[in-house]
Amino acid sequence: MIKLEQPSLAINTFDVPGPEYRMEQTVKLDKYASSIVVLSEIQAAATRSGQSYLKNVVINCHGSNGYLYIGEVKSKVPGANGDVREEFDREGIGEENLGLFSLLKGRIGTIWITGCQVSGGSGIVTRSGHTFCPKLAVVAGCNVVAANVYQIINPLRPVPRNCIHEYDGTASIWDATGAKQIYQQGKRA
Repeated sequence: MIKLEQPSLAINTFDVPGPEYRMEQTVKLDKYASSIVVLSEIQAAATRSGQSYLKNVVINCHGSNGYLYIGEVKSKVPGANGDVREEFDREGIGEENLGLFSLLKGRIGTIWITGCQVSGGSGIVTRSGHTFCPKLAVVAGCNVVAANVYQIINPLRPVPRNCIHEYDGTASIWDATGAKQIYQQGKRA
């Protein structure tokens, strides 16, 4: 387990199978949350901390190369018979949303991303963690930790408060300048 110093915030998305991480402040996002909702929750938690600063923010979500899956977007689509049906698309955070995180500069120490493969990607794919993670670190002015492979977690395994699981595969940490190093598992943050 990785024990995180407080004050910290855990953001659990609606569809994370578990465990839901618990910090000093914990938020469960609803199904229709967006990148703006994530930003607002972080800002509100920093304000509530009494220091306007959070040492750690855990974003517990599904992920893929350079992308965080946060919620769903519901839209109405006309059918062939004149009927209207609802369709759902994934809502999330990609490089196109990172500008919002400039509002967090100076308010966070480290963002911990637990989603699968977020730092992965060869640069040949549409999205890449090789550009997403350092850009997030620079824009938000903080460290960012993410892994490059699927994260296999037993949802029934209890996780103590203020802790997250260690990462599967290689986890990297980017500093506020975008410089990358391999994250040393079990390091206290």
